[in-house]
Amino acid sequence: MAAYHKTDMHIEMWKTKKQIKGLETARGNGTSMISLIIPPRDQIAGVTKMLDNEYGTASNIKRRVNRQSVLCAIKFAQQRLKLYNKVPPNGLVLYVGTIVSEDKKEKNREKCTNSV
Repeated sequence: MAAYHKTDMHIEMWKTKKQIKGLETARGNGTSMISLIIPPRDQIAGVTKMLDNEYGTASNIKRRVNRQSVLCAIKFAQQRLKLYNKVPPNGLVLYVGTIVSEDKKEKNREKCTNSV
């Protein structure tokens, strides 16, 4: 049973490293990507309130394209946080936003991991 648990841990570490490699190459337009790192002892409600405040602030961005991109990323983050009642024991990392692919097309992406 211990070997099975160790194998699971190695698989999770591999998945996390793969996600980080993918995020290293991701590029966005301006401020359209959000990196949210929540430590284990933090509260989801506090982070949600902070995102609500940021949503209000982002509503004042003058350029329409930038404003929509940032608001969309914040909404994605808020929706993803609704899936959690509390922060996992090892924390939570959330990457959300619009990335630009190599062929110059924009795609909404979200990555979430609790393997901090």
